[in-house]
Amino acid sequence: MTSGVGENLAVRLHTLGMPPSTERLSIAAPKLSEARVKMISAAINPLDRYIAAGKIADQGPLPRTLGVEGVGEFEGNLVILSGCGLGMSRDGTWSKYVNVPKDCLVRVPVGIDPDQAAAMGVAGVTALRVVYDLGQVNDNDIVLVLGATGGVGSSVVSLAHARGAKVIAQTRSSSKSTFLSSLGADPIVANSPTELFNIAKELKPSVVIDPLGGEWTGVGVQLLSPGGKIVIYGTSSNPKGEIPLQDLYRKGANILGYGGINEPPQRIRDGIVDALAELGAGRMKVHISKKYSLEDFTLALEDLSHNTNPGKIILDIAKS
Repeated sequence: MTSGVGENLAVRLHTLGMPPSTERLSIAAPKLSEARVKMISAAINPLDRYIAAGKIADQGPLPRTLGVEGVGEFEGNLVILSGCGLGMSRDGTWSKYVNVPKDCLVRVPVGIDPDQAAAMGVAGVTALRVVYDLGQVNDNDIVLVLGATGGVGSSVVSLAHARGAKVIAQTRSSSKSTFLSSLGADPIVANSPTELFNIAKELKPSVVIDPLGGEWTGVGVQLLSPGGKIVIYGTSSNPKGEIPLQDLYRKGANILGYGGINEPPQRIRDGIVDALAELGAGRMKVHISKKYSLEDFTLALEDLSHNTNPGKIILDIAKS
């Protein structure tokens, strides 16, 4: 059954581990419990790469449309789409039109930039959880943010700074130092865990935010002040590493983890609402580094994997 909206364009995954492709297809009529959303923009996340490779949601239906979050228009309102298995157990957001359960939608307040709102389901909620819920950052803290120029990392920096904490932001590129300073952080250029330890060993952070894993996590434990916390939300450097256990227990330190895909739908919705409030109040900052069309999604994924630009990469679906 065709949709009556004309030809649809979508990024489709046919075989796990094989490159997806853009396709033109019709879209089925939405069920009574669903909304047909006209997409405006969608964020590019490492999670999308893991899904395409079959590392996550490998039991999902094939072929399916990729994309775990985005922003679109429904009944004249700007809405965020996130959760509900988008891109994993059902068709996702990298499409001109998508049918989604109505309870997956969160209305975007007037005045919020659509591209920034498109990043709230993953980057926004993750930043909120690791800074507020797990890190419990306040104005007495020294916060070390690893991988600080990423889409989540840069939002983490802005939130921790807004809390009044002293924020130290690690990057591998000196060219990104000015960007980190603009978010309120003191940048540290360190290309390896050893280099980071040598530069930061006197700083004694009370909270370390870690999306890198591998040896970076172990150095984070070494750097922590007594009673400190490490909050891990990714392992982009290495999913395995060694922890100096004596440092861990002698300091009374805690290692906490956040995995957003395990949160129930209502908690995801609540997190998006809270993240939008922080974005609207200016406490969370989202930097859009580059925008690509749907047809150029492969370039967007390459850009993400090379980590060339700070902040978020967006698919500009409205202009595709």
